[in-house]
Amino acid sequence: MLPAVHVGVRLRVALKFQNPGKPARLDDQSMNAYGELRLGGTVVPKVSYALNFNATGLVASGSDVSGTAATSGRAGILDAIVGLDFLPEFHLWAGQMVVPVDRSNFSGPFFIIPWNYPGLAGVTAGPREGPSGRNVGTTAWGDVGHGSFKYYAGIFGLDNAKQRPLYTGSLRFAALGKEPGYYNRSTYLGTQNVLALGLGAQYQNDGITTDTGASDYSELNADVLGEFQLGSSVLTAEGAAYGFLGQGAYDSSFFGLAAFLTPELGFARVQPVIRYQQAQGQDGRDWVVDASLNVVVSGVAFRGTAGFQHADLGNIPSNMIQIGLQTIQL
Repeated sequence: MLPAVHVGVRLRVALKFQNPGKPARLDDQSMNAYGELRLGGTVVPKVSYALNFNATGLVASGSDVSGTAATSGRAGILDAIVGLDFLPEFHLWAGQMVVPVDRSNFSGPFFIIPWNYPGLAGVTAGPREGPSGRNVGTTAWGDVGHGSFKYYAGIFGLDNAKQRPLYTGSLRFAALGKEPGYYNRSTYLGTQNVLALGLGAQYQNDGITTDTGASDYSELNADVLGEFQLGSSVLTAEGAAYGFLGQGAYDSSFFGLAAFLTPELGFARVQPVIRYQQAQGQDGRDWVVDASLNVVVSGVAFRGTAGFQHADLGNIPSNMIQIGLQTIQL
């Protein structure tokens, strides 16, 4: 008899109002669809696998001089992992996987509160990861106390012989609540109270190319998540800070988030959210603020959002309105 295969599907659709040529204006729109097909299981005892695929499609109206909608899309392998799961306290995974460095990357877009993954409107202001937060390498990790403490040590970029490896690691500690397994979430929507801390670091020899040669890349980060039930409501606060050494675009960055999930109002719960992000570099300060209202119908399995974002990047202002819908079958 063949081993059981776990199958999961994740889908997101978002409508965005923003003029790509004049980003402060809201007189153009585009629609993006993103999906994941996730397969995984155990081959034999203590040997697991994950083979996940993703696809995205974009439809943008008024994208050329004729006003005709432009479409684009891509599909590929998201994760391809072989895991040697010797003990809960020691696993060795190899392949293409989530780079273990900070809470946001462990959570991914489906398990954070804001619709958009942290970042300054497409400008890098966080750790090095890769497409969809993944990279090719190997990670040794362990889970102590069923999610009370976790450690990770990884080497990535092993598919590119022209670059030095990226060394990355993380320590995760849950003072309240449990976060078992390789991944975590940035919200549990009231299913448990959580107070969790994280530390991460990265290093890559000659990781930054400059006009005069190359310099080493180093990054340190810390994050905290607090989520508490207040009667039938849930209060969430999250923050993260990053410091960079080397001649990169930024010297430091941070974000802070606050959200409040109401009791059930008819068929759903409502969650106002505000997030502020800032990065400091030699050319000055860049920042982004998001304000949104989420409608939570069935946890992360079915929820929607409507929000507004304002950014100031290089003293160039931009505005965006976004409406999104998410559904997950784990």
